Amino acid sequence: MADNAGWSLTESEPGIFSEMLWGFGTQGLQVEDLWTMDDSLMDELEPIHALIFLFKWVGGHDDTRDGEKVDVFPGYFAHQVINNACATLAVLNAVFNIPPSSSIKLGEELENLRAFSSEFDASTRGEVITNSEKIREVHNSFARSDPFAVEDDGSREGKEEPYHFIVYQPIDGTLYELDGLQQTPRSHGPVPSDRKWTSLARDVIERRINSYPPGELHFSLLALTSDRLAQHSDALARAREAGEEARVVDLEEKLEAEREKRRRWASENAIRRHNSIPLIHALLLGLAKSVGPERFGAILGEARDKGKERRERRERGKGGMEE
Repeated sequence: MADNAGWSLTESEPGIFSEMLWGFGTQGLQVEDLWTMDDSLMDELEPIHALIFLFKWVGGHDDTRDGEKVDVFPGYFAHQVINNACATLAVLNAVFNIPPSSSIKLGEELENLRAFSSEFDASTRGEVITNSEKIREVHNSFARSDPFAVEDDGSREGKEEPYHFIVYQPIDGTLYELDGLQQTPRSHGPVPSDRKWTSLARDVIERRINSYPPGELHFSLLALTSDRLAQHSDALARAREAGEEARVVDLEEKLEAEREKRRRWASENAIRRHNSIPLIHALLLGLAKSVGPERFGAILGEARDKGKERRERRERGKGGMEE
């Protein structure tokens, strides 16, 4: 696999993944954070089209996980051929396998990409996707502003751990695992008629989490869902037409909560893109002039100690998701 080739790291945040999809031109989809895989939350988010799982990548560990590699896959699957592109690859592998629907539109860019690459092998598909200027531009638009260029010669200590995104998705009645670093998708068997596919996926994900040493790894889970704003709006219109006053009040509250969430996402993503270094520099200069060099040095020392404590607490608190 090639180096990052101008692709930035992506955080596991629903606001980033949702705005990324909208930036690609899709309509009718968004991404939600899953703090638990409880049935009540899953039911609330229906329909769920795919689950995007983030985990710390450990070389060689994947050979022991369950599921069967498939030689013939009925859907779309692309390899990851560029470092740092796994988030976008995971999203597109999932989106390209969603059945056609009047409420979901891929947009011109993704429609053209899927049509052009549909007959290619998985590696060539990965090349096509990562060579798209539009896809890379949208992906990189969520990179945190970093005014310092640091050349990595591989000797730095404390480098970020490698994390990786994969997808769990039902296709033609079978639960598949789509991992761009693997040669083929894995099948986790047919979805039983008396169970939802998310229930089967939960069992698979929990087994995978439990296969790692407890407390050593960090996991995150996102759900690719239909557009919640559109869903609530349509349901509200039907409730008003039917004169269901109690349901109207409930849906109005849900609609406003969704709008507020999107405003928060937009604000958070704007902050990510903003270079705050000049402001921080000006504030530190003002503080130094105000308290004097001796007191300023003591304040910096206290700040470093507190930062170190927070990092240590965060490391101790890493672990699996709630059941």
